[in-house]
Amino acid sequence: MQQAYMYLDLHDGAGFRSVTDHDRDVAALDGFTIDWGVDGIDRQPDPAVMTFRLIDRTGRFAGRAASIAGATVVLQITPEADYDHLDIGAYAEQQDRRIADVHAAYVPPLPDNPDNVNRTIFIGIVTTGGEIDHMRGTAWRLTLSATSQMVLWKRMRDMGPTSANPMWEGYHWVGHAGTRAIELNARAAARGMPSADYSGLKQPDGVRAYSTDDYPSMLDLLHRTYATDPRIPLWYDGYDRKWTWLRAALPAEPASLVLDGAMRRRCRAGEIEHAALDGRSIRAERRFVLPEPYTQIVMQTHRAKVDNDGVVQYTDSTVTMGARGLPAALTATQKSITIESDVLTGNDTGHLSPEFFTWTPSEEQREQAARTLTAADTIIRPAAIELDSRDIDPAAFPDMFCAQPVTALCMTGTVANQLMDSSGRPSFTGPWIMIGGVLTYQWHNGHPVFSHAAHLWPMPQTDERPRWSALRDWPARYTDGNDITLTDIIYTNIFETEDTP
Repeated sequence: MQQAYMYLDLHDGAGFRSVTDHDRDVAALDGFTIDWGVDGIDRQPDPAVMTFRLIDRTGRFAGRAASIAGATVVLQITPEADYDHLDIGAYAEQQDRRIADVHAAYVPPLPDNPDNVNRTIFIGIVTTGGEIDHMRGTAWRLTLSATSQMVLWKRMRDMGPTSANPMWEGYHWVGHAGTRAIELNARAAARGMPSADYSGLKQPDGVRAYSTDDYPSMLDLLHRTYATDPRIPLWYDGYDRKWTWLRAALPAEPASLVLDGAMRRRCRAGEIEHAALDGRSIRAERRFVLPEPYTQIVMQTHRAKVDNDGVVQYTDSTVTMGARGLPAALTATQKSITIESDVLTGNDTGHLSPEFFTWTPSEEQREQAARTLTAADTIIRPAAIELDSRDIDPAAFPDMFCAQPVTALCMTGTVANQLMDSSGRPSFTGPWIMIGGVLTYQWHNGHPVFSHAAHLWPMPQTDERPRWSALRDWPARYTDGNDITLTDIIYTNIFETEDTP
């Protein structure tokens, strides 16, 4: 069965060491909790924080616990077992085991370091403090915490690039958005910090410089540089073995609902897609939140001018993108999703260099903002989605048990799939993105259990509506659709003519 493996690098020259094996004396992973992400798209995520417990049977590790502060911790989840891995004994011994559960008998090997095929779900820096509890005899329990490496971007507030041109006197972080992004990653690399992957994001040209008495963090600069991308980037840690980078989740990216030839539901956004979760396997899914309606997205922007001495000055400005087509009752009370940005929307300097280029949202961007608001206002959200590995197989849905955003989720067979809004559209069925949660891991009766209390946010659904003729070559059979309603079919965007492997 799948379980969690943990490694610590104490920066003492010995490299990473495993703290997982319960047969070793030094330390063993007893459990962890990771609090990560946000519960709404109106603010940026903080770095994830993991609290974890180690069992030290000899006291040797607990005795030097103070030296653990600053250590790098890597947490991994083992992969799904291949057929060749299943050494489960003779056929006669497996008569009571279901075929679907055969992989649970597999106990994966324990690598000595994180350079392996296991999937990394958290990398962090062990923070100061913690607790040491005596258990019995020579055994001790250590409770420690670690913060994801995105915290390094949040802490760094150095002087930015300046200019010898008198018009920039008293300013730093001078330059257009492209040069700023390059500079941010160069500084990260020089300090051994994670790099940021901003490929594919829509980049403006003109961004404000900062007064030399204002020192924004590198994380704030990254967010404010790309804040005008209409998909509303939220920045998180991404992981690969023992390395971290910063990546953007895109909660406002339009997503599609897909039915394949065997009438199996999937959700797709860009190049990402996931099979539907069976709502009957989700715990604590019977209470829902009626969203307080958002009426507009307000982008905080800036105007540039020069004073009488020819020095650049900035004034605050805003760009508002409103909802469209919502009932009047929803828009009677004004509430905004406010996004901080460094983009320029006005240039009164008389200069036409790239650092003064202005941004204006296109009609397409305004329409996308309106669809984002419609999804936020009309889709009821679950008060709590509890994903438990005893109900949902991590081998089939590995993303559900990682402390990272998951794009393009959908669910079938939930108690809320039957609900409709005033226009006859489903109030719950649709695409979702996981933007935060609390992930826990604990052994129960000798078995590792993952549990995830996840925060979901509704994604706007693409307005692609297939014609009746799209069903002509769709091979689905009536008997395949036991969990699919006619409403599910009506609001499907893509009918695939082949079965999904």
